[in-house]
Amino acid sequence: MTTGTIDGTNATFVLSEYSDTIALFVNGVLQIEDVDYTYTSGTGTIVFTAGSIPMYGAYLSARVWSKFDATTTYGAPPKIEVPSGTRDGVNTAFTLTSTPSTCLVYYNGQLLSENVGYTRATNVLTMISPNIPASTTDLLVAVYW
Repeated sequence: MTTGTIDGTNATFVLSEYSDTIALFVNGVLQIEDVDYTYTSGTGTIVFTAGSIPMYGAYLSARVWSKFDATTTYGAPPKIEVPSGTRDGVNTAFTLTSTPSTCLVYYNGQLLSENVGYTRATNVLTMISPNIPASTTDLLVAVYW
């Protein structure tokens, strides 16, 4: 999948297959582009930011959407978006720019189960306690089609 040594100091990895859209995971936790890493689609190069470099023994995986995916069940690459809404520990409603047919929601990098961690009605995600973002440092990300 990648070239690059996972040793806690190496920050650069190159995907063997790449496209414009990827979802990158370290030990199953979704990484956020331009926060945890930068990605150059023309070369498949991933450079982790300081503090996000995978430690020795970490498992690095990426989902790559290619031009051929348009003919599959999943269609075009997904939208990867931070829903709008106040992250203050009180607000539970967060809004996506479009209404998804399929949606994966990550809270601080961990995948939530629909109807357990959140509910969805059209383009509004309603978080279920204890998955309510309490501060601007809590990250809520939706990956959807």
